[in-house]
Amino acid sequence: MSDEEWIVLVQKLGPKLYRFFLSQNSKAHAEESVQEVFARLLDKFSSAAFRSELGSVEAFAWGIAVNLRKEARRKLRFVETLVDDECPNQAVDPATKNDDLSADLIAMKKAISDLGEPEKTILQCLLADMKISEISSALAMPEGTIKSHIHRAKENVRFKMKRWGVL
Repeated sequence: MSDEEWIVLVQKLGPKLYRFFLSQNSKAHAEESVQEVFARLLDKFSSAAFRSELGSVEAFAWGIAVNLRKEARRKLRFVETLVDDECPNQAVDPATKNDDLSADLIAMKKAISDLGEPEKTILQCLLADMKISEISSALAMPEGTIKSHIHRAKENVRFKMKRWGVL
């Protein structure tokens, strides 16, 4: 991949990846995660682990992003387990840490974070401006299945927000 192609890729995917990670984390963590995706992608190119006959570079990058987010969630669950064991009344809901966000946005982020997999990942990809075809390619699922998960996720978020009195 040439330098020009790399620049185009970073300019194209960077903002979408940022929104993907921002939907679950702070701005600083989202920026670090985007950098980590590109660092891993560059590493895969240098070690010849990427093969274009298996898919596009964009889909490969999204796969790295999804796996990175899964790794972060596993680490967070481990830390939460430690906090619960040592200080059971000290745990803080991450949604309450975003003081600059409106209450509606906080409620929506909380409702999305409460979704199960793969609905959560698919909805966050959609919120990051990914096309259904890109999500399908990144998650290796048929487009019809992606659409079904989107519908189910939107219904679940709408139900929770109504129950909380936000809608």
